[in-house]
Amino acid sequence: MSYHNCGPVVVLIVLWCCLLMLYGGHGTFSNLINNLVHVIMYFYYMVAAMGPEYQKYIWWKKHVTTIQLIQFTLVFVHSAQILWTDCGYPRLIGGFLLVHSAIFFGLFTNFYYQTYNRSKAKAVKQE
Repeated sequence: MSYHNCGPVVVLIVLWCCLLMLYGGHGTFSNLINNLVHVIMYFYYMVAAMGPEYQKYIWWKKHVTTIQLIQFTLVFVHSAQILWTDCGYPRLIGGFLLVHSAIFFGLFTNFYYQTYNRSKAKAVKQE
């Protein structure tokens, strides 16, 4: 079993831990945004898996990646508030979310470049 298959289970466990130990608006924002993005992402995967006749409906793959980049930006900004505002949320968890969202933003930016911008550059060179 790959990590990708475990993703929804991990999200549910993390959400449960946050609600149990770190309840409140600040602690749930990141997970709620993540869950929304995963609904969009898995809807895309579902349509893609329905077969070749549905390929014309998945033109928005690039936009899914853009939504994920927006997600990591929102989580980073939201978590950064903990550094200058004491809202009762553990700063250690906020710091972890800052690092986590920055790493994933970097990884997804690299994926975006490799998948979308690089292929355009190759097409221009071939012309």
